[in-house]
Amino acid sequence: MEIREFAERILLGTTWEDKYLSATIFTDAQPGKALLSEPHSPGRMEELRLDRWQKETKVAFPNSEELRDPYMRGIVFHFFANHELLAMELMALFLMRFPDAPTEMRMGIARTIQEEQTHMQLYAHRMQHLGVKFGAIAVNDFFWTCMSKMSSPLEFVTHMSMTFEQANLDFSLSYSKLLRKVGDDEGAAILDQVYRDEIGHVKHGLKWFRMWKDYKKPDWQAYLESLNFPVTASRAKGFEYSEEARRLAGFDEDYIRELAVYSHSKGRPPKIFCFNPGCEGSVARGKPGFRLGTKELSLAHDLTALPLFLASQDDIVVVTEAPGTSFLESLRKVGFSIPEFIVAKSAAHDLAAPKLSVPKVMAFEPWGWSPDVAKLFQPVAEKLVSKSDWQHSMVSPQFPSEQLQEFFSKSVAAKLLIEAQENLGIEKLLPHELPYVCTQKDQVFETLERLFAEGSKMCVIKAPYSTSGQRRIKLRPGEKNGGLEPFVCNTLADEGSVLVENWLDKCADFSLQLKVDDSGNSIILGHTRFLTDQKGQYLASAVGRFLDGLEKDELRYLYRKNDAGLTVLEQLEEIGLFVAQKLASKGYRGPIGIDALLFRRAGNHKETAQFGFRYLVEINPRYTMGRLALELAKRLYPGSLGLWYHVNKWSVAKLGYESLQHFQEAVLAKNSLALEHHGAPQIRRGVIFTTPIKKETLFATVLVAGRNQADCAEQIGIEYSPEKTGFQIPDLSFHPWK
Repeated sequence: MEIREFAERILLGTTWEDKYLSATIFTDAQPGKALLSEPHSPGRMEELRLDRWQKETKVAFPNSEELRDPYMRGIVFHFFANHELLAMELMALFLMRFPDAPTEMRMGIARTIQEEQTHMQLYAHRMQHLGVKFGAIAVNDFFWTCMSKMSSPLEFVTHMSMTFEQANLDFSLSYSKLLRKVGDDEGAAILDQVYRDEIGHVKHGLKWFRMWKDYKKPDWQAYLESLNFPVTASRAKGFEYSEEARRLAGFDEDYIRELAVYSHSKGRPPKIFCFNPGCEGSVARGKPGFRLGTKELSLAHDLTALPLFLASQDDIVVVTEAPGTSFLESLRKVGFSIPEFIVAKSAAHDLAAPKLSVPKVMAFEPWGWSPDVAKLFQPVAEKLVSKSDWQHSMVSPQFPSEQLQEFFSKSVAAKLLIEAQENLGIEKLLPHELPYVCTQKDQVFETLERLFAEGSKMCVIKAPYSTSGQRRIKLRPGEKNGGLEPFVCNTLADEGSVLVENWLDKCADFSLQLKVDDSGNSIILGHTRFLTDQKGQYLASAVGRFLDGLEKDELRYLYRKNDAGLTVLEQLEEIGLFVAQKLASKGYRGPIGIDALLFRRAGNHKETAQFGFRYLVEINPRYTMGRLALELAKRLYPGSLGLWYHVNKWSVAKLGYESLQHFQEAVLAKNSLALEHHGAPQIRRGVIFTTPIKKETLFATVLVAGRNQADCAEQIGIEYSPEKTGFQIPDLSFHPWK
């Protein structure tokens, strides 16, 4: 049979006889003229017409639990059968569109159509046995919409063989396993046959792809450049990625590794994440133009990929430098989703406005809303599906930043703490345990004098918009500090107030993570504990068992109930919801972190200690490291403790390493990951670096899992100390934004 006649019947025929047309021998002596324009849709029987998809209620693809129902398995086979039919029709369209393609290639496509016919017959027979008639539901037209306007043979093999058929390597393997689990061995056997045949189909397409692509470019680069949106490389794989299937199909190892970690939204509009740790400074300034210092810019650059732990594989993270393949592979192997990364940086390692290829955006999710990040996203704001995200940002035209600026201030947090003590029935602090908000220079020095006269051993003077131990001065009785008066005067001029506090004997720092959803509802996400050095600067977050390492009397206090029947941590939740509702009433939507402090009251011996709890140290209307710790905990085995350390070039030098890269190599050589596989993998013990490290990297993060704090510290060579923070790293004064 002539290939042209075969293709015309497959593409335009409207009977099952046409679709199942077969031939023993093909000839290509009369390929005919090129079909210049594709039909609006392929010829179909009435019940399988593609226009039904636009008119009728769509049936969702069954999930794995629904596969126990024979009828729902039939629906799955209905979807698969339609995919085979569309593949046949698109291959036939190719044969008619490109009669001058090499005869060998055209013969291979004709034989592939015959194998697809076999697959469709097997699917149709199986679905009918399960009680589903082919045509019982409207069929999807996505493949036809994406490929029917193919403009070259290279475009055809790139989209058909190397994308849709390559993805079927994963789907056939995955569903074969799922069907066997529910006892459908016959259905699984069909998918086993499809898997074997698809390897040959992909291999055929890959052969011609390599003949037609730019030979100077590696397969992965040429493949990406050949795709047309909405088809992306993410559609070339299923939910379980098989490296072995791709090796059998002939892909090289670089291609296999790159595809494994590639992500792009497959349909839903993505959320756009970015790491802008200077948001407090920008908010305090009140308008765009805030600039980070050189060291802070390096930190923002080195940690630029951190929002990946907040994102799904359908989302986008805007970065100043894309993470390397090896780094992303290490995360994928322990179960983390890998989003898409868009590089958008200025000359100063700062974020620039992103260029988005997607037509719509679900939401913008910066580390924190600020005038600078609003300016960053303004050029792509029209892509938002809903304008509510923009309207509820602090800097939109409908919602000026001044309404939320105050919530970043520790002075406002101090006032809200006092208000909460009066209205919520939480345990009240003693007067000298509360912060004093001063708006005049004389107030600052009078407050200091009074506190020292009352017996204070040390006071701390803070700027309202300071974070993680920055922009504060400690002072002891009789001690002189020449920089105090300029600091006070400048802070009052810039921020309107200064806080004066007694230095409390801290036992532990806590953080409550919440969010205000799109409807204005306040939701508690979880508790975390962060660890600081003696200067109050951030060191690490506890992941998972966040109370590990506390002493028995500290734990007893935390679990003690007040007159209202609430434990300390439940009281923290009350004040967290109180603050979240305040923010929501101002129009805020998004993440919130509430920092709190457990301290030992002065004058009590350890054996008979009494404690206090500062329920509100500061408010963070943004993402925090504590929120990331909650996300990291999802990949931790329930019986393990995790510590998420933040390290830098100077701190590891104190441990004997010439660079962070040297530190990473030594730590990974010493420790191997122990994983538990219950569905997605979970880390039982070991080390995984959570930001990429290069030779010039200054700042990094690393997750360590183990039996306890001592075990975690030992794995990365840190001297464990049960006092205060639970471990010590020399000179870690580097991280201004927890």
